[in-house]
Amino acid sequence: MFEEQTITRFDGVDEFGNIRVKKVTRILKNGVQVGSDTYHRHVIAPGDDISNEEPHIQAMTRTVWTPENVAAHTAELLAQLVTERAAIQAEIAELNEAKAAREAAIVGFQQATAQAEILQAEEQEKYKQMLVKASDDRARELRIQTDEAIVKMAAEEVRRKEAFQQAAIVRQRDLEQQAAQEAAAQVRFQEMVRQEVARQAGTK
Repeated sequence: MFEEQTITRFDGVDEFGNIRVKKVTRILKNGVQVGSDTYHRHVIAPGDDISNEEPHIQAMTRTVWTPENVAAHTAELLAQLVTERAAIQAEIAELNEAKAAREAAIVGFQQATAQAEILQAEEQEKYKQMLVKASDDRARELRIQTDEAIVKMAAEEVRRKEAFQQAAIVRQRDLEQQAAQEAAAQVRFQEMVRQEVARQAGTK
């Protein structure tokens, strides 16, 4: 008959009150060990839930976990949270700077497009004035040239508008990605705070 035997041992403690626990598992057949021992180690930090630990390990925590150790461990966790929060805020700041740069580029493109439209209108007006002053034959020739120029400018305008629309699509996608990243960053921070609050509540 096979039987599993587990022995839980105290394996040491560091200066911060972190307790190392070592579990040795043996397989017995009719009272005789089969195969080699298997080992599992884990660490219990001050303030951790110890309800699933062996009674002698729980007794050890009551001896080792002084108020000073618990306070030091809590301070270390809070310092980690502050550092991670600063990193998240820096990431958000970079995203905001990138957003501002994209928006400035789009504004510049819109201004350039507006200026091009003004120049196009001025050129069309010049062609019209030339048609009025020209002779019939010359007028026909100029009209042909004007029509070609207008068609060319219209095609160019279509290309500019298509480029602007593409830039607007890219900007919208970038803003959506930024919003998702900001939301994910906020969720990570809120989750860390929730875990810390839950941890602190569990130590009381």
